[in-house]
Amino acid sequence: VALADPVSATAWQPSQVVFTMLLCSCLGMETVTPRKAIGALLTIAGALCLGLLAAPPSDGTEGSGALRRRAGQIGQLFFLANCLASSA
Repeated sequence: VALADPVSATAWQPSQVVFTMLLCSCLGMETVTPRKAIGALLTIAGALCLGLLAAPPSDGTEGSGALRRRAGQIGQLFFLANCLASSA
């Protein structure tokens, strides 16, 4: 979480269910029903609301804006890898 903010971690967690559903449907283990598709869309919408509408963290640290942005992007990639690994 040091590379990204806690709100991002919170927004990524519900994606595990969506990734699991997508993996299973691609492997033919599960069919995607309209109800499941709506649930996945609502999950994605909620995560987007958390990520896009959250206030930026004001931790008071100094540093280059580009460096902090890069660290945030790396943190997001780690969250993605964590959620994909948990889904598999």
